[in-house]
Amino acid sequence: MSDEPRPDPRARAGGPPGGSGNGNGDGDGDGDLNGPEERTRPDGPTTTTTVAAAPTAVTRQAAPGRRRRLVLALVLLVLGTAAVAGVVFLSGDYREEREFKVRAEAIMELLRDGKTQKVYDDASARFQQTLLIDKFLDLIERMNATMGPFVRAGEVHALDQAASVAGMTGRISLELEFENGTTMGQLSFHRGKDGVWRLLGLSVDIPADLREKADALAAQESRLRAPPEVTDLVRAILEGVREGRAAEVHEGASPVFKGSVTLDEFKNVLQSHQAELGNFVRVLAILSSAQSPDRDQARVQALLEYEKGKPTGTFEFMRIGSSWRLLSFKVVIPFGNAVPSERPL
Repeated sequence: MSDEPRPDPRARAGGPPGGSGNGNGDGDGDGDLNGPEERTRPDGPTTTTTVAAAPTAVTRQAAPGRRRRLVLALVLLVLGTAAVAGVVFLSGDYREEREFKVRAEAIMELLRDGKTQKVYDDASARFQQTLLIDKFLDLIERMNATMGPFVRAGEVHALDQAASVAGMTGRISLELEFENGTTMGQLSFHRGKDGVWRLLGLSVDIPADLREKADALAAQESRLRAPPEVTDLVRAILEGVREGRAAEVHEGASPVFKGSVTLDEFKNVLQSHQAELGNFVRVLAILSSAQSPDRDQARVQALLEYEKGKPTGTFEFMRIGSSWRLLSFKVVIPFGNAVPSERPL
């Protein structure tokens, strides 16, 4: 054994137990976090545990777990943004689908409630050119008799929209529920410069179990034609307008016509017709005519020739005493021309 004294372990720490040195051995404990750490057991021999000092400058790599969390958060952010964009896009499509469904349901309700004439009058010019009013009345009457009263519009199967020089068109295909069954229907609409969606086309499928009934109703249809004097009156009215006798035509009309259309309004519409079509030339053909069961009202639809076009005209009359008087006057401007008035006179 050597008699050389054993060095004091506390000298390594540069200070008394519990302190931290500053590297100069004065043991004043200046709080340097880079100094060694020592622990002292209170009731036993004093021992010192040295922990490696931290470097002054540290470059740390992100832990694998932290990287995974960052990547996951980024993925969730991208998916969330895409979901929000999808919701916004789908909500726009749903809104348009809902608007067309409401529009179609409103048409079907009017047809159910006996307002077929209003639906026809409010339809687009193209619809009125391609389907005569009498034919439309017959089709709707047969539909109501076959299918029963309309109940509601069901699921939408398709919605198509397209833009053209003549405006926007839209077609909706959806389920239609009637009292006697559910079937598929298609309604198309046209929106012109006035921004109003007007009926362009309508079709309703007849279920197989009801086709025999529909065919039987079609065979029973027989509409009473308007008398010859009414068709002659159509020619006389148009010739009188061409010759500048609008006031005379207005005066000879029915009280209902004169009460709803003033002479100035009548002249304004006639002037707009002349500006678009020129002067009336002749009646080319009587397309259809009908008379009410009571023989007190009649309707004539004719193909007309003007200097600049060939429109169709619809004229209604009512019997007062022994004479027929004008009840309604409407000329449908050919598709592609401006329509000065959609309101029948």
